[in-house]
Amino acid sequence: MKNETDTDEAVVLDLGRRVARHRLNRDWTQERLAEEAGVSLPTVSRLERGESTSLVSFLRVLRALDLMRDLKRLVPEVPPSPVQELRTRKPAKRRASRRGR
Repeated sequence: MKNETDTDEAVVLDLGRRVARHRLNRDWTQERLAEEAGVSLPTVSRLERGESTSLVSFLRVLRALDLMRDLKRLVPEVPPSPVQELRTRKPAKRRASRRGR
């Protein structure tokens, strides 16, 4: 069963509130954040209200607030599986070539 706070709408609303708090902690206006992020003022306003914005706009806002490092921890790099490593590994030489003579 899905918790009320786990709905897409609740998560987007919470993220918007967090962005607003980060902006306010920097003592930035929405206009300043929009300028720093290279997005429009209505985009920042929609994001902070928990309304839909593009992923690219969201990333630009996070970058302007210096939060990209935190986002990358959310979806960490996955190392290749042992099977993938075996498939991409070059076979070991079985004997020396004659070119070296």
